[in-house]
Amino acid sequence: MVKSPFARYVAGGVFTLVLAAVTTMAHGKTWLVETWGSDSLGCGSRVVPCATLSHALTLARKNDRIVVGPGIHFGSLVIDQNAHGPLSGIKLYSAAGRFATRLTPDTAGPMITVAQPNVRVGAKGKGFTIYPLGPGNRGVYTDTNGADRLRIEGNYFRRAEYGILIQGDRVQIRDNIFNEIEFRGISCNACPRGQIRDNQFHTTVDSAQADIYVSQSEGMTIAGNLFFQDTDIGGQAAGILTQGSVKRVTIRDNTFTNVDGIGVSVVNADGARIQGNILYSSGDDAMAIHQLTDDRSPQVRDNLTIFSGGSGILVDVLGNAGITGNTLVKDDSNAIHLATGSLAPDLSRNNIIETRFGCGVTNNTGAGAVVNRLFISGVTPPICNVGVGSQTTLTNPANRPSPLRVNRAAKL
Repeated sequence: MVKSPFARYVAGGVFTLVLAAVTTMAHGKTWLVETWGSDSLGCGSRVVPCATLSHALTLARKNDRIVVGPGIHFGSLVIDQNAHGPLSGIKLYSAAGRFATRLTPDTAGPMITVAQPNVRVGAKGKGFTIYPLGPGNRGVYTDTNGADRLRIEGNYFRRAEYGILIQGDRVQIRDNIFNEIEFRGISCNACPRGQIRDNQFHTTVDSAQADIYVSQSEGMTIAGNLFFQDTDIGGQAAGILTQGSVKRVTIRDNTFTNVDGIGVSVVNADGARIQGNILYSSGDDAMAIHQLTDDRSPQVRDNLTIFSGGSGILVDVLGNAGITGNTLVKDDSNAIHLATGSLAPDLSRNNIIETRFGCGVTNNTGAGAVVNRLFISGVTPPICNVGVGSQTTLTNPANRPSPLRVNRAAKL
């Protein structure tokens, strides 16, 4: 049957209306907030923006966007539910970027508490300066129920006890800057399959424990982050610290410079992959891998350490670690230290260029280890066997260094 032009016009109009309705449901409404606005019943438009984010949240529905104008905005936020229902999928964006739009709570405690899934705080070019005040201050926080698929991007966190303290499945923390953090920049407890990428960590205060702390987060990826100018933290990991059975964590392509503590400390991380990182001038061991709970071997590959205050790589595990393709330059202590408990590690294709006080490879396992195709220069003695039963066999020594593969690390 051939439809008349009028019938086709009506059908097309109906389709357009349905498509518009579906699009509105998926993306929601946009609410505007300005410091000069008014918290009236009908606020949120360009003509009459709301004055506060908290009021805009009382009007919003799930999947809505709240866009915040430049200036200083006061008041803590809780993204949970309002009279319209749960606020899942809410997106908080700034109109002028992270350095022009500041969020500060009016009382001590978290600046933003998230209790719903699929929430976004900031985006590339649309983030905030988050500046919490008082004891127990936290930038972005979730309670023990967590917030799955939370995305925190493009923000600047300053002078917080915790910049981010969250739980949730598949969280993403990207392109944020952390400065003068008191305890932990990012703390992820129970964040399986999460991603922490392309963040920057500047000066931390004396009591700080770690820039990134991860526990109970199987399958976590920590990649492309930049750490520098951290202060002394009493032997804890100033860069990355994982604890509490973080299985199959990937730590790759990060850059550390002038970090006073340990660069990367991995505890109970079965099947960890630590690859392509650059660690320059750490105050303690550049990388330390401890206490595996099963036999899935960690892999430490293609990393570069320069001027570490302890060992370049310290391994104290129950599994068979793979330590291959690393380049270690002028470490204070041993370039590679196999501590008690390490079992027959694979030590292939490593380059060791001078140590200031220690050995090239120290074997303190009480067992045998085979070092294959090792390039070593300016180290005396190259091999040290410590303890009863420790025996290291050097095979096929290399005449020149193996290629260095860290070109994807974070840019300084």
